Amino acid sequence: MRRGFLALLGLLMAACAAHAQPARRVALVIGNSDYPHVPGLKFAGEDASDMAGALERLGFEVALAVNADLDSMRNSVSAFARQAGGAEAALVFYSGHALRYRGDGYLVPVSATLKDDTSFEWDNLQLQQLTDALARARASFLIIEGCGSGRLVSALHRRDGAVIPGLGEVVPRPNMLVAISSAATGEQCDEPTRNALLTESLLAQIEIPGLGAGHVLRRVQQLVALRGAGRQTVEIAGSLPAELAFPRTDSANAAFRNLGADPAVVEMRG
Repeated sequence: MRRGFLALLGLLMAACAAHAQPARRVALVIGNSDYPHVPGLKFAGEDASDMAGALERLGFEVALAVNADLDSMRNSVSAFARQAGGAEAALVFYSGHALRYRGDGYLVPVSATLKDDTSFEWDNLQLQQLTDALARARASFLIIEGCGSGRLVSALHRRDGAVIPGLGEVVPRPNMLVAISSAATGEQCDEPTRNALLTESLLAQIEIPGLGAGHVLRRVQQLVALRGAGRQTVEIAGSLPAELAFPRTDSANAAFRNLGADPAVVEMRG
């Protein structure tokens, strides 16, 4: 029996040693809801905090920014770009207004006034800054919940059509998956729920063991199409070099689960 115990102890120690330093995964989560100069959004703050919690449980190092002005968003992206360098996976989740201006995508900080075209490019965060930061990781994800951006139509009063709600088609970098929720208006953004539809669907899927990340996003796409009844859709583009699962398999708690045990983190540390 003693020999069997020692063998089991050795197996546990080897498993924990092998998984003591899992590959780094980093995430930047932004939720902008309280816009003083343009129509606000109901869900974005809760979307961000709930996604940050889920990603932390999945082993991501998460930076969270809620109701961020332009300087905060730029500083967050700059810090995230440094973290993403060499990471196994990097993920950006954004919930808030998103616009397309002269063919380029922009995320709208809470400080934006959108009062004229002259300052537009200086007052909003260009989407390319996010894709540039994500491209520093070996695999990356860009997920944007733009529910409600269609409400900006009445606030913009653009005559030349240069500013369009939503991001349109986003071209992903290599080894990148992009999921963009099309802007919705009206009742779809006023449902009495805690989260917007894309976020709610993603939270229900992202922690399921055994599902590849691409599979998760496709399931989210189907859920949003079904529950949104055509009023909101999710566009997916890009691919990964190999299927990567959001739930980790290389952490110490995963090693214990593989042996039929699931102790709490505090117990494993003890």
